[in-house]
Amino acid sequence: MIEQTASAGSFMLFIGMVAFLALVFTIWQWQWYRWRRQRRTCAKTHVTTANRQERL
Repeated sequence: MIEQTASAGSFMLFIGMVAFLALVFTIWQWQWYRWRRQRRTCAKTHVTTANRQERL
């Protein structure tokens, strides 16, 4: 009984970690897509946000 409870708890922890990683990956991919679409004109030169603000 105790072993089943421990395995169920670790399984729920594993499911929570997988869901959290999937959520983080989805948000990161969406932000990266927005960033790529925003910088499609000068995608070859890597420009940081600070340099872009100085130029404006």
